[in-house]
Amino acid sequence: MTWEELKARFRKHEATHPTYHLYGYVTFTEDSFDREYSDESRTYRISSNNKAFLPNANGYSIYANCLDGLDCGVRLDWYMEDEGIRSGWKIEDCRIEEPAMSIDEARQIIERIKEENSTNFFNGILSIREMQQLFRSRYNLGEPETEAIIAALVQVGAEFTR
Repeated sequence: MTWEELKARFRKHEATHPTYHLYGYVTFTEDSFDREYSDESRTYRISSNNKAFLPNANGYSIYANCLDGLDCGVRLDWYMEDEGIRSGWKIEDCRIEEPAMSIDEARQIIERIKEENSTNFFNGILSIREMQQLFRSRYNLGEPETEAIIAALVQVGAEFTR
């Protein structure tokens, strides 16, 4: 996938004002840097929840985190050749992060959790943060799965406390 294709996919998704965001990865070429870095160190995870992809956003920015965890919150649009920076970082590869589970799979997990808990469980009793903690600790789900479940809950009209 090219950078332009990834940006187009993010923008198309965000134009619908979704309840969840997409994620993608951009790997930069080895010769973009003055020293050697691993593939993991040259790859950044980007969210569609960046001003560059949001309709009617006031400004333009692309923040991302490096997969090695050492370079977080980097404003990539200040470094990328594809974003107009002369002699900037050159893109080797782009890819979209596929959802960890489908909405149907998320709904099945929701039904299982509902059976184990009171009916008030999804009616504003818990905040989204509390739900995420529950999914991670009690049900041993990772971040992508948790995000899919939260998106499914919002889609079916669940309300959360703030």
